Amino acid sequence: MTMKNKKITSKRVGNTPKCYLMRWNPEISDYSLDKYRELTAKHPESFGMRWSIYDYKDAKEGDFFYMLREGEENGGIIIWGIFSSDPFEGEDWRGSGKKSHYINMHCVHAENADTQPPLSLSLLETEIPEINWRKGHSGESLTPEQVFAIETLRARYYNDEEDSFDAEAGHGAHLSCFDEDIESVIAEIGKIIHHSKPYDSANDVVTDEGISDLTYMSTKGKDLKIHTILRNDTDSLEVLAFVPYAVNDRPVRFRLVNVQEYSNKFEAVITVKYGDNELSFFDVEYGLHKELYQVGEDYNFALSAMAYGAACVPEGEMTVEMSGDEAMRLHLSDRHDEPAMLSLDHLVAFLQLDKAYPDDGEFWSPVMSRVKKVSCLGREFYRMEICIANENDSLDNLNIPLIARISDFDKKPTMKNSMRGNLWLQGRLIE
Repeated sequence: MTMKNKKITSKRVGNTPKCYLMRWNPEISDYSLDKYRELTAKHPESFGMRWSIYDYKDAKEGDFFYMLREGEENGGIIIWGIFSSDPFEGEDWRGSGKKSHYINMHCVHAENADTQPPLSLSLLETEIPEINWRKGHSGESLTPEQVFAIETLRARYYNDEEDSFDAEAGHGAHLSCFDEDIESVIAEIGKIIHHSKPYDSANDVVTDEGISDLTYMSTKGKDLKIHTILRNDTDSLEVLAFVPYAVNDRPVRFRLVNVQEYSNKFEAVITVKYGDNELSFFDVEYGLHKELYQVGEDYNFALSAMAYGAACVPEGEMTVEMSGDEAMRLHLSDRHDEPAMLSLDHLVAFLQLDKAYPDDGEFWSPVMSRVKKVSCLGREFYRMEICIANENDSLDNLNIPLIARISDFDKKPTMKNSMRGNLWLQGRLIE
């Protein structure tokens, strides 16, 4: 029995969710294999557990976790999910009389107890040697680089149907980039239309309703707008969609790799290649240009992003300490007898692994520009540049504007900060 590999969404308020490695050795744990078999058989879709956590001070409800089964038999990552509570104190499970810290977990994927998991212990040791998979505490915090490595493996070895492109997806989650109170945004559609002006149109567009004439409108603003798409009927205008858009007029040359149309046929996610990087973004004007696109051809696109959640990386997480042996293995030091400190000041990471929503991604980047305050329809945001692809011999850094809600921050970011979080990547064709 294997539970479905489900998409999970964090509800953590404030800083970007962290990720933790929980450990379970059924040979010594009070949680037996029989208990695990019984629980997964009774609850094949999802279930809850309580587990001890070592790095409890910064852990919060909404953080993610992987569960590592230790031992030679069927060892590897067997569960993942999300914390469903903050840490709390309880009696030590070993019966030592001391206090330990625990956390409640919502498990959304679990492997069969009697078979080797795809992310086996031997695979993890080979692919991600910087983590000690044989020894450690349960509930240790993982670095963004370690999470990136695990997620890359997970994407390689898991390919469930549920992770295919969601052609029926609406824009509810996208509106949360603009305001977490999505209903309040929807209630203002009349106000949005009132403050919008038409800027382009397309006739005889093939949609799910047949052949339609489309009108594109937007609110005013040089940094952030609301784009609205309307269908022109004989006697009326019908609002089809409206989305927030982080304005960018600076095009970059990309190779078109794939077009994934929504079922409505006038919206799509575009996948392009930039050097060795593949990027997927929501085309905010797809209905205007859909007939122009041919896979394999080069086009000028201007990319930008709206943040679902963003935060400054705490100063204490901007360096990683490793043993001398680990540093030598990674060619970061030539001495094995001294610990090494790795600075993350210039780290750039951008990961898009959700096949159902390929235009969403997780990022880590230095702030690449001055941060300014912008507003739209009474909401306040910060606008800044981040990097989503490093330069190489022939290409420049790919810097894009990011719009993030001011309410996500304790104070205004600066160019001395690095940012991390989750974003919705957008783009449009510049002819």
